[in-house]
Amino acid sequence: MEAKQIFSRIAWAYVAYLLISVAVQTLFAIILSAVQMIIPGFEPGDSLILFLSMFSMYAVAFPVFYWLMSRIPAWHKTDGKALSFPQMVLLFLVCTGVSVIGNTMGNMLMIAKELFLGTETVNPVTELAESMNIWTMVLFTVILAPAIEEVMFRKLLIDRLIPYGQGFAVMVSGISFGLFHGNFYQFFYACGLGMIFAYLYSCTGRIRYSLILHMVFNAVGGVLPLTLLRGVDAGSGLAYFGVLLLPAWSAVAAVGTIVIGCLYFKKLSWMKPWKIPEGGAGKALLKIPAVWAFFLVCLLQFLTA
Repeated sequence: MEAKQIFSRIAWAYVAYLLISVAVQTLFAIILSAVQMIIPGFEPGDSLILFLSMFSMYAVAFPVFYWLMSRIPAWHKTDGKALSFPQMVLLFLVCTGVSVIGNTMGNMLMIAKELFLGTETVNPVTELAESMNIWTMVLFTVILAPAIEEVMFRKLLIDRLIPYGQGFAVMVSGISFGLFHGNFYQFFYACGLGMIFAYLYSCTGRIRYSLILHMVFNAVGGVLPLTLLRGVDAGSGLAYFGVLLLPAWSAVAAVGTIVIGCLYFKKLSWMKPWKIPEGGAGKALLKIPAVWAFFLVCLLQFLTA
């Protein structure tokens, strides 16, 4: 099967996922509006809205996406090496540092947007997190989201792109993962994390490593700060101490990541492609209408976030 045909089928699978998710969420919104008209005083809570959103993505759109991707030829690495616990800890430090740097870039971009347009922007991630209880956040952000996203953007995607070059596969995985988040607050750090997870999976052939890192990162980077802040509001001295430590940890992780990157990035090993489309994989990818359709759908999400 030609590279362009494979790339097109992959891109259309992602477009289908996004469109189905939006369509089902819109249907649920219409239903909730109708219920509000029928039942005076009915107000859907944030937990219900979040559940319906996740249901749309994971229970409806994802099975269709999985079926479409499973029909595309795949290659899987079987000779990868196992990682030790210290290596995983070091990778977590790097993930944290990349997220700090990427998050700073996203915030600076949105501040510049506010100054240029004179309008106030709200971080949708922070707004959503503040409306969730801890256990709901654990279920969706620490368990379900990492599991689905690692299958979507690492297992299914990398196994189909790796023949065209590991670097190409890692780059596509990271950028598509960043675009998938649908806002500039998350775009930069999601790109960086996506590339780390993609490189890790493509080297080891074991999805569990990137899955564990993804889960721990979401727990420490999302659930822990929210828990500490709510503990501070409740008057907990221990929580107050934890909040004071967070900036220090972020600074250490960012500096450590820069140092590690300077020392080891050029030493990373990359598998050579064994299928090379005419003009290169990147050029072939950008000639496909489905890829631009994916960009367009993601752009609409960025504009409406």
